[in-house]
Amino acid sequence: MNKFAKRLRALFHRRQLDRDLEDELAFHVAMNEQQGADAASARQRFGNATAFQEKCRELWAFTAVEAWWQDIRFATRTIRNNPLVTATAVVALGLGIGANTTVFTVVSSALRFDMAVDHIERLVALHPGEGMATPMRTRRGRSTSSTCVTK
Repeated sequence: MNKFAKRLRALFHRRQLDRDLEDELAFHVAMNEQQGADAASARQRFGNATAFQEKCRELWAFTAVEAWWQDIRFATRTIRNNPLVTATAVVALGLGIGANTTVFTVVSSALRFDMAVDHIERLVALHPGEGMATPMRTRRGRSTSSTCVTK
C-alpha cells in the first residue's frame, strides 16, 4: 500500500488508528513491566508517550489537512456562538469592500480618458535629462511609435 493511500485511509479511519496506536503503546509498556520494572519506571523507560503518538500521527496523516479542518470547525463554532460579532465583521467587510470598489471605479474612470489627438501613434513622452522618448500607451494598451527626440 503506497503512502498516499495509507494517509487517505488514516484521514477517514482516525479513531481506529488512534485506538490501535494506544494499544501498541500499552503493549510496549506492558513488555517493560514484564522485564521486571514497576509501572512508573516502565512508563519512564518508554519515554514521552504523547510525543511518540504525535510523531506517529505525523507519519500516517495529512497534518495540514487536519489542521485546516480543525480551524474550520473552530471558526464555525465561534461564528455560531457570537452572532453579533459575526454580523459586525460581515457588515464592516462589506462596507470596506464596497467603498474601496467605488473609490477605485471613480478614480479609474477620472484618470482614464481618450486624448483628443489626431495622430496618437506619433505621441511620445519626454523624460527630462534623457535623450530618448518613450511611446505613450493609449487606454486600450496599444503601443505607439518610439521616435527618438534629440535636444
